[in-house]
Amino acid sequence: MMILALAGFLAVLLLASASERENATFHSPPLLPRQRHRRRILALAVLATHCALTLHESQNPAFALITWIGQFSVNALLVALLCTAIRQKPARLR
Repeated sequence: MMILALAGFLAVLLLASASERENATFHSPPLLPRQRHRRRILALAVLATHCALTLHESQNPAFALITWIGQFSVNALLVALLCTAIRQKPARLR
């Protein structure tokens, strides 16, 4: 279960690092559009696998789907906070 949660977090982190805004936050030479597109595809594949595994191991698919959406929301919030903390860090510490 912990591995699934970590996979979901990493997928959301990949999605964030592939965005226009966070591209410069995570990468000193910004990624090219093709590289960002590949990251988005990888992140969506990991999220789809995460959702499928969550549904597969559950007795109640409706409850599992609602739980997965909640986990995705929490992961997105944590990644947003992480990105904000990285951006707010003084330039001399980067």
